Amino acid sequence: MSLKEILLCCLFFGVCRSGISENQMLGNKFSPEDYIVLYQKGAVSEMSQHGIPASITLGQAMLESDFGNSELAVYANNHFGIKCKKDWEGLTYGMNDDEENECFRHYEHALDSYADHSIFLVTRPRYAFLFDLSQTDYRAWASGLKAAGYATHPEYTEKLIAIIEQYRLDELDKYGSFLINPFAVKKPVSGDNLLHPLQEITGISRKPMMHEVMILNKTDYIILRKGDTFAKIAREFRKSQKELVAYNDYNHKSKLKEGEKLFIVRKRRKSTEFYHIVKVGEDLKSISDMHAMGLKYLVRRNRLHKNSKIRPGLVLYLNKRKPIGKTMK
Repeated sequence: MSLKEILLCCLFFGVCRSGISENQMLGNKFSPEDYIVLYQKGAVSEMSQHGIPASITLGQAMLESDFGNSELAVYANNHFGIKCKKDWEGLTYGMNDDEENECFRHYEHALDSYADHSIFLVTRPRYAFLFDLSQTDYRAWASGLKAAGYATHPEYTEKLIAIIEQYRLDELDKYGSFLINPFAVKKPVSGDNLLHPLQEITGISRKPMMHEVMILNKTDYIILRKGDTFAKIAREFRKSQKELVAYNDYNHKSKLKEGEKLFIVRKRRKSTEFYHIVKVGEDLKSISDMHAMGLKYLVRRNRLHKNSKIRPGLVLYLNKRKPIGKTMK
């Protein structure tokens, strides 16, 4: 089937069966700037939990995934090229690499790939010596990863350090955010001349991303602004409108409201909390958004219907199924 025929199928049925967005089919790619804006907070979060420099995590992800554009990143949410190994029990993705049809890990979300990368380094004895290094010594970490056998490319260390220094990722290690705009060509002289984080290295301006991406329960979301529509958000984050509707438990007639969350990836099966006590004015949809938890999972765990009326004081189960006949106030 030709690309034209595939695109016609996608337009006729709404989405491709493979789950690839229309923008991916049309060849749109993330720039390095796009990638940093989307995933810098995930890298800082992993640093706070596991002690791996955010510059190393984000730099490796950018290098390994071709800034989120590699086959593994697009089709398997695998941003670090981690192979299955014997202890992997999750989804898999086959791809030719050093050998034909090798087994790679397949993740539900890109941030699952980040978390697994941290666990991979923390739990393997050959990387233990890295955690004796300073969290701000990205050069020693980059050299240590190569020495421990993380990658076989002879210039892996140099390539990783080059990315970290070009985009000033080491500032994330020290401050948890950027003190200097990592994409600015020259230092701005006043607040009016500050360059947006998505300005190209060349200095040629482009339309910036309008929304800051935030993270709740390892799920990316934005806060809606006045005038936002599904079509605008879909273009900004390279999603289909149908995907955004599904991610947020809406229907095609739903209207977006200023100040509300809009998730740009699928919400989780579980919350980080065990229970939620219903307050006045809350409904199942607002509670599922509050915990970045899929509405259908919230409904199932509490033996309810998505249109069920809930009263203040009711205790909802978020991580396990409510026992039959159990009532809690």
